[in-house]
Amino acid sequence: MTNIITNSFKKVAILTLLLVASLSFLSCGSDDQAKNNSLEVAATIFPVYSIAEQIAGDNITVNLLIQPGESPHTFTPSVSTKQITERVNRVYVVDEDFDKAVINIIDSKSKTLAVSTNIDLLKYEDEHDDHDDHGDHDDDKHKDDDDHDDEHEDEECHHDDHDDDKHKDDDDHDDDKHKDDDHDDEHEDEDCEHDGHDDHDDHGDDHDGHAHGEYDPHYWLAPNAAIQIGRNIADDMKALDPDNASDYEDNYQAFKTSIVELNAKLKADVAPVADIAWIAMHDAWAYFNDAFETNLVGSFEPTGAETPSPKYLAELQEKVDEENAVAIFSEPQLSLSSIQQFIKDNDLRTAVLDPLGGVDGRMTYQELMEYNVSTLVKTLR
Repeated sequence: MTNIITNSFKKVAILTLLLVASLSFLSCGSDDQAKNNSLEVAATIFPVYSIAEQIAGDNITVNLLIQPGESPHTFTPSVSTKQITERVNRVYVVDEDFDKAVINIIDSKSKTLAVSTNIDLLKYEDEHDDHDDHGDHDDDKHKDDDDHDDEHEDEECHHDDHDDDKHKDDDDHDDDKHKDDDHDDEHEDEDCEHDGHDDHDDHGDDHDGHAHGEYDPHYWLAPNAAIQIGRNIADDMKALDPDNASDYEDNYQAFKTSIVELNAKLKADVAPVADIAWIAMHDAWAYFNDAFETNLVGSFEPTGAETPSPKYLAELQEKVDEENAVAIFSEPQLSLSSIQQFIKDNDLRTAVLDPLGGVDGRMTYQELMEYNVSTLVKTLR
């Protein structure tokens, strides 16, 4: 009888130890998971948020600061916005001028990262008589690039027309620069070249006092720029979370592949209507126009907040007449009220292009670009 009781106690003790061990294991796993998920980042606009989410996977929480339907031109940070910026490890911004409202509430400027690093930015022109070379670049625009590019410069979107000073380090980029990378394909995307810049004389109109600053910040609307955004974010996430660096690289490569494939498809879709002239309500579509080699001849409003001057409208009317423009495209964040007479006078078709997305049917960067190309093609046909 004593032996039976002793054996029973032994069995209970063993089961208890196993239970404790199991709970300890599960607890450790939960702690590890909580640790992985403790990293947070934020993006100011939805396209960058979508790209960041695809790179982050399950390892990092991504927050969106400017919600769908809000215009970056008129955005005013809320208490919630401030709380998010204080909580996160990094804030991905488009441009210092474009995202000034957000940047101004961030105590530590080192927390922000402009995702425009190594992207060929278009420079707004003060005069709009001739803009054959609207890709002038200022060395200081990316003066912080050196903080990032030595570790992870991806030359997918470098262009032959950059001046020597802007990329003075390029001559030092030999094969050893990337000997540790598994990014052999990072330098092979010829699609990243903006061949079409010479053809777009028409979208630098009168930008004195432009709300965006000296450079056009809408670069995310070019698929190849999105690839570079992904590269910049992936490298930053690797620095924030080295233990999961391979995940971020894998996610970036998957994102890049999806964009390369989508870009080829969308270019083929646009080709039949590429020569048909169109105008935009807001001067946000130059990169999109270059990427898909369409015939954008101007914009009704120089910025989302400006009323066009009589001189500006007269010049736009001349372009519409000369190019026989058939359509004007508004945006969800902008009112159509100011262009009704212009539409009527020119018998223009209308549709809505969306630079920001984040709504049904445009819940990823890829869906947003598909929507815009599809809308353009359907309207111009």
